Amino acid sequence: MNHKIITCTGYGNTGSSAGTNFLEEFDCIKSIGSSNFEFTFLHECDGILDLQNALKEGHRLKVDLAIKRFINLSKKNISANSQHFNYSFEKHFNGYLKSLNLLSWNGGWHRASELSTKNYRKKVKQNMSKQYFRHIQNKFSYSLYEGDSWRPGYVPYTNQYYLEYNEEDFINKTSRFISNLCNECDSENKFTHLLFDQMIPPISPELYTKFVDDIKVIVIDRDPRDLYFANKVFWGNRFFPSDDVYTFINWYKVTRKTKTNSTNVLYLFFEDLVFHYDEISKRLFDFIQIDEKHHINKKTIFIPEKSEKNTRLWLKYSFDDKDYESKIMNEIHIIESELKDFCFNYDSIPLSQNKENVSFIFEKTLHQADSLQSKKIKIREKLRYVYLNFCFLLKNEKLHKTIHWIKISKNKNTSFWLKAIVKIFTYTIFYPFYILFCFVKSIIDCMIV
Repeated sequence: MNHKIITCTGYGNTGSSAGTNFLEEFDCIKSIGSSNFEFTFLHECDGILDLQNALKEGHRLKVDLAIKRFINLSKKNISANSQHFNYSFEKHFNGYLKSLNLLSWNGGWHRASELSTKNYRKKVKQNMSKQYFRHIQNKFSYSLYEGDSWRPGYVPYTNQYYLEYNEEDFINKTSRFISNLCNECDSENKFTHLLFDQMIPPISPELYTKFVDDIKVIVIDRDPRDLYFANKVFWGNRFFPSDDVYTFINWYKVTRKTKTNSTNVLYLFFEDLVFHYDEISKRLFDFIQIDEKHHINKKTIFIPEKSEKNTRLWLKYSFDDKDYESKIMNEIHIIESELKDFCFNYDSIPLSQNKENVSFIFEKTLHQADSLQSKKIKIREKLRYVYLNFCFLLKNEKLHKTIHWIKISKNKNTSFWLKAIVKIFTYTIFYPFYILFCFVKSIIDCMIV
């Protein structure tokens, strides 16, 4: 059975989970992993689209690295959530790779092994081979016809890939692979629809929908004032800017610039779902083409009255630091002026909630922590760091964690001659021991191999 696919997506903390919760109330929709699993396999870095772009270009080294990164991504992210695919992800993934007819050989180039993990034994073998190669090849001289000196270089063996690209064939095989995975999510065919979180990105969704048969994409955005305020005060996420209000405004405009006219993509605002619940519900029924009678658990998972608490945050909180409060309210007014088309109209919606006081501000704490990365750290900050680390160790159950001592920067006032004397003395005394260490290490390496 080929299920109909639904996915809710957003721009990062914009409320896509509200759409997911709403759809989880239907008896004919199965939610895959709910909010605990994001199916980002298509659009994530090194995912399906990145692989396709590399194959389309055809650069031999880029193709090899793209295939390896794609395989590495699948092993790390998707296969770790194989339970959502009836523990059959690896089977379908290997079948997908086989269907692509990859050319593979025992080769190598300077970046071919950057994703591979090596145990100590393998590292020793490669190092011995490299040293042997260098010792032999240094006895010979090579030259090209141009007369320039040329010497071959040693590159260890690793798998190398290439693939003849055909766009239609690639899309068909990828669609079949995604369809097989989706069927595993409901192998008993109890549901007509499958719901995934973040399967298609909000930006240029048409680049990805071609890989998924019969999909509906719901893009949920949020009032920029709430997004900006919440990130500065509560979240501290750094995947979008909130240190400077004008940078945030430009980022918000650019990321919302590209929208598709596809009938398979619906754009909503989180606030509309909260305050215009009945109207938006009907739009969703029509969009996903499901009868309202299947909405058997209405307002049990997504509760508009509860979600209302996450709106108009800038009016619901005050700060002990009044200068900071004045500054952030001024920035909110700038957002209202520059992004007025994206700001939700609250004129007809009363605000009854009293203001709550905020004593912990995420932005300030982040900046205080970041100050420890500066080149010059004051003594009191170093001592505070040791104290906090000590407190952490006392509270933490894993007492085996050790305190990371702070490196004190070198004294730049030390004279040049004193440094020179110390270096000469150190190298003279310890260099013979270093040679002995290298010799003993080589013998140990041979014994390990």
